[in-house]
Amino acid sequence: LLVGGHTNTFLYHGKGYPKENTPEGDYPTVVNRTDGSVGVVVQDYWFGKFLGFLQVSFDNNGKVINWTGNPILLNSSVEEDKEMLEVIDCYKENVTRAISEVIGISKVKLEQADQVCRLRECNLGNLIADAFFAYYADKKSSEPDLWSDVNGALFNGGAIRAPIPQNHNITMGHILATMPFGMSVVIITLKGFELRSMFEHSVSEYSFEKRQGQFLQVSGIRVTYNLRNPPKCRVVLLQVLCRRCKVPRYEPVNDTGVYRIVTTDYITKGGDGYPKATNATTGGPADYSVLVDHIRKMTPLKSAIEGRITLLNGSAPVMIPGDPLTNPLFREKEEPDERLLSSPLRKLKHVLNIILRNWPFHKNKVSEMLGK
Repeated sequence: LLVGGHTNTFLYHGKGYPKENTPEGDYPTVVNRTDGSVGVVVQDYWFGKFLGFLQVSFDNNGKVINWTGNPILLNSSVEEDKEMLEVIDCYKENVTRAISEVIGISKVKLEQADQVCRLRECNLGNLIADAFFAYYADKKSSEPDLWSDVNGALFNGGAIRAPIPQNHNITMGHILATMPFGMSVVIITLKGFELRSMFEHSVSEYSFEKRQGQFLQVSGIRVTYNLRNPPKCRVVLLQVLCRRCKVPRYEPVNDTGVYRIVTTDYITKGGDGYPKATNATTGGPADYSVLVDHIRKMTPLKSAIEGRITLLNGSAPVMIPGDPLTNPLFREKEEPDERLLSSPLRKLKHVLNIILRNWPFHKNKVSEMLGK
């Protein structure tokens, strides 16, 4: 029996799951092993929304022979633990004050709907990568002829966990929901061929369905992939900003050149299948603190899609199913993320849903109101 976490994967058996959660597999997922036995795998979800429930039977040799169960939705029908509530109440006031602190505001939507940052360049990924890059690039250079000690920044798109709303105060709560892991921001020094290999790994398992977290978001870097090519042969263009130059410009990556790239210790320690780094700094600041400082400097935010990452299928651009940016057949949903709605907006949404469900009854009244 394996219990997985970190990926926020939702597994469920049969029907009866919440409509906002689409299962990515069966609960449990059954794996046939080489010795003829089976293994069962379940997954935690996120923020304690579900309680895992699984009953497993074993034979006298310890092999799994039967199983049943499903995650339990922890909604209002589940009684709260009174002792735990007392513990939480001790910290509630201070925590509420801390996460309500306003950091800045964004004039644009900072996207992460449908885990899009795992499939293409996203403006929230650009913002975070820019924050990482600026943290080190803004420091005094170690040599007179260097405008920056680093060439660029990269990190895994799977680290981005929530969007940030448009025209809304950005609070510390938004930041921690977006970047909940507290990874250290560090510098890795590597040869050009090693950097190219990282970008090959970024799309080695590219899939609209699986949406692997290893897809890289970047700053100071331009990359073009051709996904029609086989894995390890998909990077067709890779450029980084020069460091030893008076006017920064993008230059092709030289396989024997040396590059200093800002990333996270999750990447340097082998996360998401990247090789463990042998030449990386340690003890850098927490990722969320770097982002907070950057937002305070740059507010109001206007992060855009800038063509840092290009995805091709042969000679044609890749069209991602359901993505309005890359696929014109789909219209962008303007409905805000339910988690980001204020209480009055939730009430308004509820009222509108009632009206729509009972449209024949309300039609005349609504028409009368619009006429006035």
